Amino acid sequence: SFGLRTACNRRVIAESPMPLAVPRKARSSCRTWSNHSSLSVPANTKGSAMAIEDAIVLAKCLHAHGVSEASLKQYERLRKPRTTKVLASARANMGVFHRSNALTQAATYGPMQLADKLFPDFVRSRQDWIYGYDVRHVQV
Repeated sequence: SFGLRTACNRRVIAESPMPLAVPRKARSSCRTWSNHSSLSVPANTKGSAMAIEDAIVLAKCLHAHGVSEASLKQYERLRKPRTTKVLASARANMGVFHRSNALTQAATYGPMQLADKLFPDFVRSRQDWIYGYDVRHVQV
């Protein structure tokens, strides 16, 4: 599983497991907490959208609870299930969508293209839970 830490030099470091709330050490001025979703692997094109979702949910939590530990705990409770599922999906898709040679690409992508032409609604519906999500409906 991926985690995110932003240190003084702003280097992003993957670590396990993913911390969603601000760790006690990160409260110093030297370290900052950053959104965890932007570390999404590039296999389902959701990193930017997840960062926007994070910002909206965090803003809702801060509005409801002020700048507090309660806000961050609420944010974590609301975001962790979706983020975990999206990142797991992206990691699973990496093996499918990043074939390294022409033979494995043809063997994988050919049947996928055929299925998309024959059953487009079914093929695309598998991603509805990702792309149909509306963060505006998140209740804090």
